[in-house]
Amino acid sequence: MKKEVVKAYSDKMKAVNAFFAKAEKFGGVHNVHQNLDKYAPDEFSLLESSKTADDGVSVTSLNYDGIDVELITPDNLSGSNIIYYIHGGAFTYGDVLTSRPVAAMLAKETGLRTFTITYRLAPEHKFPAAVNDCFAVYKKLLSEYPDALISIVGESAGANCSMTTALLAKQDKLVLPSSIVLISYPGDFSQYIKGGANEAAEPWLRSYIGEESPLNPLISPNFGDINGFPPLKIIVDSAEVFRADCDCLAEKADKLGIEVDYQIWEDTFHAFPAYPTSAKDTPESEQVVREISTFILKYSL
Repeated sequence: MKKEVVKAYSDKMKAVNAFFAKAEKFGGVHNVHQNLDKYAPDEFSLLESSKTADDGVSVTSLNYDGIDVELITPDNLSGSNIIYYIHGGAFTYGDVLTSRPVAAMLAKETGLRTFTITYRLAPEHKFPAAVNDCFAVYKKLLSEYPDALISIVGESAGANCSMTTALLAKQDKLVLPSSIVLISYPGDFSQYIKGGANEAAEPWLRSYIGEESPLNPLISPNFGDINGFPPLKIIVDSAEVFRADCDCLAEKADKLGIEVDYQIWEDTFHAFPAYPTSAKDTPESEQVVREISTFILKYSL
């Protein structure tokens, strides 16, 4: 296993962290618009949409059996292989639009077509709706592009769905992804149930899983059979709640002989390379996207 610890280094990342710390004092980032008088214009600007998808790609809206999908084709298209990007958002928000900035960056860096998905969200659509949608699109990509290698990339809840997609592919004896990239991966939700280390989050988790057991591998993929999985690249912030989940998966995969590239960042924040606002437009985020792209291409030959 390749394992490295990387410390954030840019003034932009320091500014983002300071903004998030300040926002926590006033009810969190999602309540910034209710407290505009507490922020300077340059702080508030961090919530503007990322501009990374504005050029160098074309975007096509698709619908796969009722599931909205976006195809991002880079102007520098150089291969027939595919990236399948699955967004995060705590299983309760996010879509192809929030996915577009980082998906476009990946498409341009790799020269590969990149597909994104709007999967069904909780609490209106509980488990296994998101899992089923993500797997359905993977199967559709396999059928439409039978000669293509598919790399799956996911962040936060999307990282969870990336692993469940691969588990279902293995279960159904389908072609596995050529590689899997996981950003801030939640792999074990048992800690959120009463008596666990983070039980205060149980109401949120129940809004997604209902009365299902968090030990179900399609909810907590760290309990799944990953023997024979493709190479994994895992990126996490050192202090975030999902650090333990990432540690566990990296160690489990390494013991099974799966190639693992594990990167732990210090002084960043949860899912920082894929944050959908300008807060993600840091040198650290750009570095991670370049490194993810190199990893994907390594296993797309």
